[in-house]
Amino acid sequence: MPIDVSCLSCERKLRVADKHCGKKTKCPGCGEVLRIPNLKTSPPEVLEAIIDEEPQNPEPERVPCPVCREMIMRSAMRCRFCKSIVDPDGHVVWRDGKSLVINRNAELPPECIKTGEPATIRKKIQLSWNPSAMTILVIAGALLAHLLAIKATVEIPLAPSYIKQRRKRIAIAFLLGFGGFCLFMGALIADLRDPILGICVVVGLVTMLTGLIIGFIVSTIVTATKITDNYVWMKGAKPVFLDTLPEWHGMD
Repeated sequence: MPIDVSCLSCERKLRVADKHCGKKTKCPGCGEVLRIPNLKTSPPEVLEAIIDEEPQNPEPERVPCPVCREMIMRSAMRCRFCKSIVDPDGHVVWRDGKSLVINRNAELPPECIKTGEPATIRKKIQLSWNPSAMTILVIAGALLAHLLAIKATVEIPLAPSYIKQRRKRIAIAFLLGFGGFCLFMGALIADLRDPILGICVVVGLVTMLTGLIIGFIVSTIVTATKITDNYVWMKGAKPVFLDTLPEWHGMD
């Protein structure tokens, strides 16, 4: 004779044959493993399937590394394949105030760091940082500072709209600098006793320097503010991108 029971997990009503009393079955509604009550030992008014307390999907001992995706032990603090420190939460990119922090072996998500739009272009940039750059510059010069700087190569995701805007700004800066150079040189080789030409020299020089400064600023996508063996800190990412990232918790 069939009996009616209910799943304690999803409360779905089940009808099973009495020959299955005391056996286990899987609830078709939620997939929980149930133990059918035995009519001989259970009161007639309590006909509820008992959820099996044994774990059906034990937590795997190995999980993919969040950086290189190779399988590593769940308790591992460092990946034995890519040598990256493993974040317990599985993150590889963070925000640290207005800075972008990335694991040196990881990739940035496919969103433009400037506009937040889907990025179809990845621009490879080599960054360098020296914790005592000013001291080295004073003592030994810029060449030694460059040689001793800590370097890291990162791929920056960029949207086509930003690439187009960046090229336009670089072109404007180039024209401004070139126009200033032409004005400066033209006035310089002319008769400087003419006060107007003297003003043109000054205006041309200022315009040329302004174009160079603007060109440097608009062509620079990100700058490194700190580089360690495991992480890179960068300035240049916009809030629309940074706000989507978890807060840095100081693993290094």
